[in-house]
Amino acid sequence: MRRACHFGFLISVVLALSSAPATHAASGFADPAFQQQWQQGEAVTPNFWGPLANARDGQQEAYKEASGGQRLAQYFDKGRMELTNGTVTNGLLAVELMSGMIQGGDAQFDRKFGPAIPIAGDEDNPGPTYASVGGGAKYLFDSTPNQSGGVTTITLTAAGQRMDSPLGASPGTTFAAYDDATKHNVTQAFAAFRAKVGIGAVGYAVTEPFGTTMKVGGMPKDLVVQVFQRRLLTYTASNPDPFRVEFGNIGKHYYQWRYEFANNPSGSQITIGKPPADSVQKSGSLTVNILAVTPMVQRGQGATLVATVMSGAQCMLQVTYQSGPATDVLLPGPRSADSGSIAWIWRVTQTTVPGPATAVVSCTSDGQSGTATTTFMITS
Repeated sequence: MRRACHFGFLISVVLALSSAPATHAASGFADPAFQQQWQQGEAVTPNFWGPLANARDGQQEAYKEASGGQRLAQYFDKGRMELTNGTVTNGLLAVELMSGMIQGGDAQFDRKFGPAIPIAGDEDNPGPTYASVGGGAKYLFDSTPNQSGGVTTITLTAAGQRMDSPLGASPGTTFAAYDDATKHNVTQAFAAFRAKVGIGAVGYAVTEPFGTTMKVGGMPKDLVVQVFQRRLLTYTASNPDPFRVEFGNIGKHYYQWRYEFANNPSGSQITIGKPPADSVQKSGSLTVNILAVTPMVQRGQGATLVATVMSGAQCMLQVTYQSGPATDVLLPGPRSADSGSIAWIWRVTQTTVPGPATAVVSCTSDGQSGTATTTFMITS
């Protein structure tokens, strides 16, 4: 049985948290070709890319096949443009966010952890998040038979739990197309919207559509959501045309995840440190070690916990605040600790009650189980 304490991983977490670039609105388009594509998209449908005022300035990003190993990229609310060897391309940001894998080349992917950012609506939504959908709702990504004419019955709670219930036939719920390439059904509303804006802008479906309730503009709304390769689409029956089908803020969320460590919306650095030995309690036949935890977390900011366990173990993190078990964010799990290291990153919402909080890591492997418990503080 192999155990690993990967301090290199811990260092990479700290570096990622402390090296986020400053955030500011774009001063202009990073390349005339980007401006041309932006104008073409905005002419097709409102808010195709989002306003330039919400974009980021252009920046160089590593890409193996690009000339010199670098390419120019610019992030907008709804997506990213890249200038790769003279050609403007758009990355598969939705796939990367859901899978937790950042593409650094045609066949090069770097492992990260999916962010606890709500997939749609207001930023303080408890969920569903990219982490809870990508990590806890794998069935949405499974190949599905063609069900043309059928109606989606899958709904997700804010915590990412599946509820099967009839949503009723509507353009947003009735299957009207089938993507053979990815084996997923597409609703009538999404199929029509994709035909309008072009499949190149959206890509093929990578999940089945599902219903959920999220806060939008401070008010709860029922949405139907479907994840495609390049974009996330939402359908809100109560919205007026042409805003029933909208692009999710996939570009904004991806930038936050990759450069701001996303789960810390204030943009300030998240500090983590080794918990005091007397604050960690262990039990069970499987040894679980908590390497680091955010000692004090201000409401609205991010928290991190890093642990080690036997390679291949399945682990889950449970957090309890003064007000009770954490239901404001689904913590990723169970997650296989293939290398022996495992980390959770989540956001503490503004409504969390300040005071001591408890984090319990529970792992199982080959009939053995073990837990490790530590405490940290929530401040106002």
